[in-house]
Amino acid sequence: MNLFSKGSLVYNFGWMLVGQCSGYGLKVVYFIAIARLLGVVQYGVVVGAFALVNIVAQFGGVGPVLIGFVKDTTGSFTLALISLAAFSFLAAAIAILMKAEAKPAATPALAE
Repeated sequence: MNLFSKGSLVYNFGWMLVGQCSGYGLKVVYFIAIARLLGVVQYGVVVGAFALVNIVAQFGGVGPVLIGFVKDTTGSFTLALISLAAFSFLAAAIAILMKAEAKPAATPALAE
């Protein structure tokens, strides 16, 4: 058996490694681009938001369990999918209705 033949574990591992490294490389590029565009304070806000999303995403495994529970209880995915759609529209409506006000830029005091 050839270790590097198509469909082998080593072959598939190589492609997964290339994909993961490419993803991290792209993240470095766009975080640097965002940092240069936004400045220090705004970049900190963006990175904090990304960190919060990543922390909350760790608990995202609850959804499939709840969908399975609804399917087992009702015998259909319909109610679970309708509730997912309703929560998605609610989240979109909240995001659209939120208003962010720009703070006036602070001007440095002139030295006398």
